[in-house]
Amino acid sequence: GVTGAGAGRDYNDDENKEEWKYCNYYDYVYALSYCKVFITLIKYVPQVYLNYERKSTKGWNVWNVILDISGGIFSVLQLVGDCLALKDWTGLTNDLPKFFLGALSIFFDVGFLIQHYVLYGYREPAEEDLDSSSSVAQRRSSESFGWGKFGNNYGYQEVG
Repeated sequence: GVTGAGAGRDYNDDENKEEWKYCNYYDYVYALSYCKVFITLIKYVPQVYLNYERKSTKGWNVWNVILDISGGIFSVLQLVGDCLALKDWTGLTNDLPKFFLGALSIFFDVGFLIQHYVLYGYREPAEEDLDSSSSVAQRRSSESFGWGKFGNNYGYQEVG
């Protein structure tokens, strides 16, 4: 029969057919979960940088961050609680994507909360901060985003 790439098992063997029936789907979903971890990582970095560049957190809702951090905390607590109940810590290492998603959410959300409540607060971006960076000035244009008269995603009014 045909053997799996490097696996050394026969896919057509009746003995192993049931075992291999779900293996490819499991591997596919597990690979997708690592893709989600990567996407989660890259989705937070631009917002941290934009807040730093503008020295402001105006334009996003802090409640989204609070809900996100609570989800991350409960997710990690569920993993730890399952491991405690089973007295087996391999459950934590067997579901690394879930752990990484929770940990990344907690890490970045703590950073967002520090930016919002400690470093910058809810203030208008200084005009010199906006003019000093052409990338932020370009992002200010509501026409480039197609928002027109409805304003833009950053929460401040267009000038001119």
